[in-house]
Amino acid sequence: MLLDAYGRPMAAATPTQNSMSVPTMRGGEWIEQGADPYNAARVYGIDRETERKASRVAFFSNPLIAGLVGNILVPYVVGDDFSYGTLDDKDAQLALDEFWSLNNLAELGERIWTEYLIDGESAVVFERDAPKGEASRIGVVDLDKGIKLEHNTFDGVTAIETQGPKFTRMVFEKGEFVWTAHNSFFNDPRGWPVMMQAIPSALSYIGLINARLKMHDLAGRINGIYTQLYNPDAPDRNKVFADKADSTKHIPRDGNIVSLIKDNKTGNQETLELFQGAKGASDAAADARLLRLLLSAALAIPPHWLGDAEDSNRASASEMNGPPLIAMKRRQSTFRSIMTRVFRLELLRRFGPDKRYLVRYSEVKTDPSGQPTGRRTKTKRVPAELIEPPFVFPQLDSATLDEIIRKVEVLAKLSLAGTQTQQELLDVDPALEAERLGNTPTKTVPIKEQEPTDGQSA
Repeated sequence: MLLDAYGRPMAAATPTQNSMSVPTMRGGEWIEQGADPYNAARVYGIDRETERKASRVAFFSNPLIAGLVGNILVPYVVGDDFSYGTLDDKDAQLALDEFWSLNNLAELGERIWTEYLIDGESAVVFERDAPKGEASRIGVVDLDKGIKLEHNTFDGVTAIETQGPKFTRMVFEKGEFVWTAHNSFFNDPRGWPVMMQAIPSALSYIGLINARLKMHDLAGRINGIYTQLYNPDAPDRNKVFADKADSTKHIPRDGNIVSLIKDNKTGNQETLELFQGAKGASDAAADARLLRLLLSAALAIPPHWLGDAEDSNRASASEMNGPPLIAMKRRQSTFRSIMTRVFRLELLRRFGPDKRYLVRYSEVKTDPSGQPTGRRTKTKRVPAELIEPPFVFPQLDSATLDEIIRKVEVLAKLSLAGTQTQQELLDVDPALEAERLGNTPTKTVPIKEQEPTDGQSA
């Protein structure tokens, strides 16, 4: 239905010849690919389904897109080994352990994120027959099977319909799925591929490379162009033409001299020109670099991450890492949101909405003057909607090792952080190290200040 700025219905939707909108029993409206009034092709000249399929084809056939997704956008966000930590509540921890193991979330999570980057949409659905009190299996809807959404301004997407086994119709109600869409603006519940803006330049880049290879192949197969004199009145003109053509068809590698005929009376002569492709056709480095820059801008990837360091050095490359790292953190936040909502929904399904979970938090202790004197640990119980799963993601930071060490030194000197925080800053897993040391408490060793060497200031 059409809603005004306050979410109030403006008019009933009327399916037309150009509309794929179908009224639902709740009085809402199913929205599918190209559905009116969300048919972006009418306004922007693009089609969601076409863009999504183009993104899938590019992922499997274009090395630039495949490399960006598989080697940068997924590893930087998910990490080399997606894992999780410990929750304070034992029931929540047991649920996370069993849910993780049953669904192999280390691999499924990476698949969810990869498909989200390609399709720009993700629908994670829960198994309906899973008994209460036990872990549930989850699956990811293949958008190629078709999907319809029911939504409103306040509640978002409240139901999804897709194709089930043997072409059956499956409808998942609220609480049975987690829907995520990229660039879902203007009350449009559908998303657009994350890679959409980068695909044209990636395709053009490969097209340019292929054109250049064709030019080099042509240059390798044609050594020269022979122009011979031809007398149309000669009785044996065709035989003469064939004999001369045979004499220059195979040019030896050793390099013989080719004899050509010149008419001393008229000055007309035969010619043999070696083939040389135009420089602009064979030397396309500038054009290729321009396409890589467009690709970098579309995905917030610095050029030197793509192997283009023509205008950068070590200092400038470090500065250029700022915006891309922010973009990566935003993508990491999106993936964390997807997995967090999935686990919270699992807690609600497994234990019900009334259960409360133990959470530990700390408060700052102060003296009568208001100065902080330490921290105290307290506990409280919260609903599933407030549980923060301890998923472990790679730390995205451009700080050098020297900067990290100095930060740890300041924290230790001023007693601003404990040993565990200092270890995490140094990329040390406290729990893993404690296990390796046989649960022996570790001692913080102060880092000695290094004396400045020649060329350095204290």
